[in-house]
Amino acid sequence: VEILEGKGYSVFETDSPRVARKIMARFPVDAVLVDPGFGRDESLAFLAHVQAHHPGVARVLMTHHPQSRRAMRVLGLGRAHALLLKPVVEPELLYGMSRALRKAKEAPGGLGPNPGGVPLPRFFDRLNPGSA
Repeated sequence: VEILEGKGYSVFETDSPRVARKIMARFPVDAVLVDPGFGRDESLAFLAHVQAHHPGVARVLMTHHPQSRRAMRVLGLGRAHALLLKPVVEPELLYGMSRALRKAKEAPGGLGPNPGGVPLPRFFDRLNPGSA
């Protein structure tokens, strides 16, 4: 969160997929960054929800195990545009999010928030559990 906020981006945080859905219904969100802290099934269900109801939103899954069955399933189903290996460092985070935003913009139904560029203005993030 500090990395993105330090670069001037607005970040929403929650440890609840239910709250995340409410945030997305109320505020414009360009990307979601999901940490396994949601719980395995909750993470998959949340990413599926975003894919189905917000196709222009970039979806990124953070994981300690990028070659795990779960991570491969998320990518194979198109639930995430990118995976980030934890612990994440600033250049990887910014590159991964930029790449995911480009993929979301180019995907069918994913017009993205700014067709003229690759913005990183608003993120929904699940990095720090306990702060809703």
